[in-house]
Amino acid sequence: MRIASNVLNDRTGKMFTLEQFDHFLFAFDGVILDSAELTVSAFGELYADHGDDVRGMVEAYRRAHPGEPRHEQVRMLHRTLLGEELSPAETSMECDKLGEIILDDMIDCPLMPDIAEALQLLNARGIAAHIVSSMPQDELRTIVARKGLTRQFRSVLGAPLSQGMNCEAIFAASRADRARCLFVGATMADYRCATNVGVPFLEIGEFATAPFPFGTHVTERLGDLFLDVATARLGRAFPPSAPVELGRRFRAV
Repeated sequence: MRIASNVLNDRTGKMFTLEQFDHFLFAFDGVILDSAELTVSAFGELYADHGDDVRGMVEAYRRAHPGEPRHEQVRMLHRTLLGEELSPAETSMECDKLGEIILDDMIDCPLMPDIAEALQLLNARGIAAHIVSSMPQDELRTIVARKGLTRQFRSVLGAPLSQGMNCEAIFAASRADRARCLFVGATMADYRCATNVGVPFLEIGEFATAPFPFGTHVTERLGDLFLDVATARLGRAFPPSAPVELGRRFRAV
């Protein structure tokens, strides 16, 4: 796999250079690890003793609301589906059970396509990579370490602090210019975080199914940003002189 050293392509036909960015802020599920559906199944397993109907509703909710803090979803699901109001201690116990299920499965979960090469490129260019996730921080760091990725990231941050608070901590520690930070995410929670902290956002996902507003930068895989072959292919497909409809949210200009 040959990696372009200086070009990002946001599939609008407009080109960016890596020199525009000092920091990449990565979400985790569906961005670093191909783990989005795994997390859905883990939520379902947590509620398996309550029957197939409840499990199905739990999985449907998680699939429709990925990236939301785990403790908030567990409290809401118990209240709505089971009629139980969990105390903070009970919520913590349920989240610990969920974490055990997720941790065992995530250790064997594959990386998203091209992420290893992308991280190597960022490291070689001196661009800081960070993980900013709603996953519990200790669990997150364990998974990152077990995947051999710790040295690829300047920081690995998760709950109990929110994604937004962790982004603010990165900005404060590095004195970063927010215009030179790119948030790479896969969920509406990631998008809202990037919008709230005032940084550009890139979605990893499919044009036809992603729920993001018109104008959101989208790529189906990071290789379409970093690989010479992708840049050449997109250059042929979307010449600047010929505006083309791109998915649901883009028009090249």
